[in-house]
Amino acid sequence: MRHLVRRQFWWLVAATVLLLGAAGLASLASEEAYASSGSSFGGSSFGGSSGGSSSGGGSSGGYRGGSSYGGSSYGGNNYGGGTYYGGGTPMSPVVGLVVFGTMATVVTGSMVAGAIRQRRLANRFSVLELAMAIRADQRDLQAQLERVARRADMSTTRGRFRVLSELMLNLRRRKDEITHAALKTKFKLSAGEAESMYTQRATLARSMFEREVLRVDDAGVRESQRNVALDSELLDEDGELKVHEAFVLTVVVAATNFHFPTFVSDEQELVDALVALSVIPAGDLIGLEVIWTPAAESDSLTWEELDMRWPELMKL
Repeated sequence: MRHLVRRQFWWLVAATVLLLGAAGLASLASEEAYASSGSSFGGSSFGGSSGGSSSGGGSSGGYRGGSSYGGSSYGGNNYGGGTYYGGGTPMSPVVGLVVFGTMATVVTGSMVAGAIRQRRLANRFSVLELAMAIRADQRDLQAQLERVARRADMSTTRGRFRVLSELMLNLRRRKDEITHAALKTKFKLSAGEAESMYTQRATLARSMFEREVLRVDDAGVRESQRNVALDSELLDEDGELKVHEAFVLTVVVAATNFHFPTFVSDEQELVDALVALSVIPAGDLIGLEVIWTPAAESDSLTWEELDMRWPELMKL
């Protein structure tokens, strides 16, 4: 028995060492693969007055805190005491049962209708992520994005709407320079689900680079050193100077009452997705994140690296 226990113990130790070693190698590989720069900007109404009212929780969301069927509807003044109805005339038990049944039916119907309406409103959020690989000779687009990031008001729906519509128009004009794309959409989400998915997808897109050159959000503007002389950015594994061939632009959108395309496999479907994003009403646009990498002039991305790091991107 002791021998069996000792053998199981050493098997467990060996398995732990192997797992730790694999994790270390994966970490090193990840650091090597994702050693690049990027920039991003964004803003959303989640957690504020818009987010709260959209989910139907407060009075501004269309529900008035129980006044539709609160105590004033059938309080003591209507049939208080339970024995008399109007003018002091005794109420018969049958009439009382009829009145009570009618009131119960009305109240129950109102509660059911309210619950159905609240559920319908609660599950009306959508989240979309559109990632695109763009030829490196379009790097002026990155400079434009950086200028927009510094001056746009992403804290308002109107500001986000203007950024999104202008960006989509710009991309449609450059559609021939977009070589790869991937679209992920999710519909009929609650406010909490939408916020979680929106944050998760934006965070994942920003995790594709180590060094964020520029970040602009509600917290302000944050910048880091733009150009660095790192071998991981300037040289390939053979020590040769890398050729800059593409950059990746990711747009994450959260909106209400809106349905997006669900797939992009060719240029026309990409255009359809860009058009759909450009016509989202300002009042329905809850959140917008714009992320691109590489962002530094000293950084580069080859087609081989693109295929390795973004395997979900489909060649158009």
